[in-house]
Amino acid sequence: MYSLFLYFRDKRFGDRFAGLPYLLALLRFLGVTGLAMLLLTPLLKQVKEQVKKPQIVILQDKSQSVTEDVTASGADYTSAMNALQSSLSEKYDVSTFQFGDEIQSMADTSATDYKTTDISSALQYTYDVFNDQNLGAVILATDGLYNEGKNPMYLNTAFKAPFYTIGLGDTTIRKDLFIKNVLYNKIAYLGDKFNLQVDVQAFNAAGNSTRLTVRKEIGGKFTEVSRESIRIDKNQFFTTKTLTLEANEPGVTRYRVSVTGINEEMSTVNNTQDIYVEVIDSRLKILLLANAPHPDIAAIKQLLSDNKNYEVEVKYADTNDEVNNYDFYLFHNLPSRKHNLSSIIPTIDRRKVPRLYVVGAQTNLSQFNNYQKTLDIVGNNANQNEVQAILNPSFGLFNIEDNSKNKIERFAPMLAPFGDYKPGPKTEVLFYQQVRKIDTDYPLVAFSDDNGIKTGVIAAEGIWKWKLYDYLQHQNFDVVNDIVDKTFVYTSVKEDKRRFRASVSKNLFKENENILFDAELYNNSYQLINDPEATMVIKDAEGKSFDYSFSKSNAAYYLDAGRFPEGSYRYTASTTVDGKSLSQSGKFTVQSIQLELFNTTADHGLLKNLSDKYGGAFYDAADVSSLQEVLAADENEIKPTVYATTSTKPVIHFKWIFGLLFFFIVIEWFLRRFFGHY
Repeated sequence: MYSLFLYFRDKRFGDRFAGLPYLLALLRFLGVTGLAMLLLTPLLKQVKEQVKKPQIVILQDKSQSVTEDVTASGADYTSAMNALQSSLSEKYDVSTFQFGDEIQSMADTSATDYKTTDISSALQYTYDVFNDQNLGAVILATDGLYNEGKNPMYLNTAFKAPFYTIGLGDTTIRKDLFIKNVLYNKIAYLGDKFNLQVDVQAFNAAGNSTRLTVRKEIGGKFTEVSRESIRIDKNQFFTTKTLTLEANEPGVTRYRVSVTGINEEMSTVNNTQDIYVEVIDSRLKILLLANAPHPDIAAIKQLLSDNKNYEVEVKYADTNDEVNNYDFYLFHNLPSRKHNLSSIIPTIDRRKVPRLYVVGAQTNLSQFNNYQKTLDIVGNNANQNEVQAILNPSFGLFNIEDNSKNKIERFAPMLAPFGDYKPGPKTEVLFYQQVRKIDTDYPLVAFSDDNGIKTGVIAAEGIWKWKLYDYLQHQNFDVVNDIVDKTFVYTSVKEDKRRFRASVSKNLFKENENILFDAELYNNSYQLINDPEATMVIKDAEGKSFDYSFSKSNAAYYLDAGRFPEGSYRYTASTTVDGKSLSQSGKFTVQSIQLELFNTTADHGLLKNLSDKYGGAFYDAADVSSLQEVLAADENEIKPTVYATTSTKPVIHFKWIFGLLFFFIVIEWFLRRFFGHY
């Protein structure tokens, strides 16, 4: 309307040519209308579509048993799998992985034949990474045997894609005798006896006999320590034998469990299995020495006996037994007037043996004050107060569980001698006494460390009441056990004053595990530093050396020495600080993994069940080409996904619109000027 009003009756351009007013009106219409529309801030909505191919995941078992089967079958299977992958890559995005005890890309050539098979971990990885994508199918090639991880049938994964399984290996049951499993405790304590539970299985060997033997490695040679005969009375034979051995040497001990072979047996490799038992000589020998029988003694012994690191004995002060060869002493109501401990205290002081005193009505307080500097009690223990525990919030030697903190103050009262309590200069108080609902600064449980002798004092008797009350209220002994256990742990642990400390993450490794070390270096003020370089030398049983340098992390050192073959090794870590050489030595053992050798009969039933569960199909290794044809013909089921991306943008941001409007306005202005009008 604006353009028409401006040019409809304008006769100034009529002398030029008849179409000029219309052209000028059109240019004015386009320029002004465009500006008016931009004042309304219009938005432009753009939709972009991206087509993503379906994802095919191929999982190839590369464990030791499968690799041997594939190698024995020649190049047919390998070429068929390569052809399958090549064919699928034309229409699909194909990701290929190899798995055993871990999963890696097939392109990773550093992977070797894995010593174990964990199918469930491979499936879980596939689910976590690909299930939210356009997963078209999963192809699993394995023999169905797994010796680590969960049963893949019970894996909690809801795959949306079908599973196609390829059965490798031989399902034929042949004549064979083997050790199926050996169950044992990996840790034993010196002087104890421990059991081996050996499962022996045989197929198609009825009427044969074998002998089960256990040999112990001593000085590089195996010595027989146990033997038992076994009669195989049926073709599907299985039996379990329990053997008892003695842990009589500290350290990691190697045992070889074996059965003698039978005639025409398929393989004798699985007739032998090596196991490693770590014998620990660090059990804390605790003596509960009491003036007289008391319910506290039974309560404390029961609480401590639950810890396998403790060997607890109870004796009374009038005993004639040897009492000087223990690692920890608990004195209950000692010293007393009848038993002053004069024959014990000087000896354990020289050895700097930690101890814990439980003070009661029979304690001789004057002698008690002379024997320790943790707590001085001046009073008369003929009179006693009922006291309850009040936690000291500033106590920092160890932590009490929050659950225990809230409950301990409501526990039944204990009996403490009436008197004046004065803690020593180096004393840390865990609990104070509450007497008749009045909080006091009298220590109830306290600790000190005087010249390397750790001493604890429980200034009351009646721990048995705490134990009963804990069970009455909570149906367990968790609270009192937490307090008693941490009290003993802190008091018994000896402080490590070494300036350089190096340790291996554990003493026994599998051959597929990396050997990890940590090291710490302290200056003269016992502050962590790692300025000097630290080195490591590892030697095998033959004396061959492997040299490493520690890496630095924060204020400490660490080292990943990689994997080592089976055997026993010694290590020496060393560094130099302030011109002084510091070092620490230790040892570790690497055990072989033989799981892949024990069961060699493939389990294709598991693979068929997996395919049925996820809507796929099972194929033999010789039928890989058939699988290729099925997937090629399955285009209607495995479809690409179209991803649409929508973006909205104000039109005023498009520069070409500005240029167009500018063009309309300038051309109109030029024509008006050119033809002599303004």
